Amino acid sequence: MVDDYFPGLDSNLRPALAAAGDRLTVTATMPADQRLLGAVVDREQPTVVFNLATRPLLYSFLNPATAFDVNTDIALSLAELLRHGASNGWCSQHLRGVRLIEQVPMSEAHPLLPETSYAAGKAASDLELSS
Repeated sequence: MVDDYFPGLDSNLRPALAAAGDRLTVTATMPADQRLLGAVVDREQPTVVFNLATRPLLYSFLNPATAFDVNTDIALSLAELLRHGASNGWCSQHLRGVRLIEQVPMSEAHPLLPETSYAAGKAASDLELSS
């Protein structure tokens, strides 16, 4: 897990760390920093990546451009790492953002219907990663 703890606390992870033991590692850094994220990817060699990082929805109402940029910057950093994956041994078949729930169960064909800058950033990330 990579997190910059905005606005969270590392203490919130104690139950997950206790339950997962050495199966969960946490790196406190900016997920959008491609160089730092690349170091984590090289070390952990993930086969599946879930991009759940973002700025909170309420934050996006006050800072829409930053909320949008955080979502897209993280996705683009992951896409660049994936694009260069052959050189560092990382290969992934699944790199996903987050979609707003319009129907249950969700599938890859789930519609992208953003209504906020937060959701637009997530939709743009999904579109970038699906191209």
